[in-house]
Amino acid sequence: MAEQIKKVTLRARDGEVFTIEQDIAKEFGILERIMEEDGFSEFFPVPNVRSAALEKVIQYCRKHLEFRTRAAQHGGGQTDIHNSGDAKAFDDGFVSDLSNNELRELIFAANYLEVKELLDLLSQTIADRIKNKSVEYAREFLGIENDYTTEELNALREKNAWAFEGVDDD
Repeated sequence: MAEQIKKVTLRARDGEVFTIEQDIAKEFGILERIMEEDGFSEFFPVPNVRSAALEKVIQYCRKHLEFRTRAAQHGGGQTDIHNSGDAKAFDDGFVSDLSNNELRELIFAANYLEVKELLDLLSQTIADRIKNKSVEYAREFLGIENDYTTEELNALREKNAWAFEGVDDD
């Protein structure tokens, strides 16, 4: 008789419920740790993550679990999926259509759920998006409030003019 696949139910901050396989739930470092410490549980509230972000995190984890399973079946190791063209193509497509707001929300979700691979991918995506951009663009992108006065900003720009050369158009 085949072993029944255990399911885990997650409830996002906005109330939407997701039922996923235990293997996918273990991709979330926070849930894996809870399951190791407290044993298997069928329900986990995820109060800091909205459903749209949780859905994307689940999608990412499910696909990367598939990549690792496929690599293991073909004699590869954990790191082989990073060399896989399929994984790279998936990751590129996964982040390419994200708006800046979605990207920010997703990075908070990946951090809260402790999905290291996704957090690394999103961090690199943010770095790529703000590379060679103005301070104002980076500040707006990251949601950082400007606490400098106009005079202080002008003095900093004058003193460090080299830092503002070659900046891409926002």
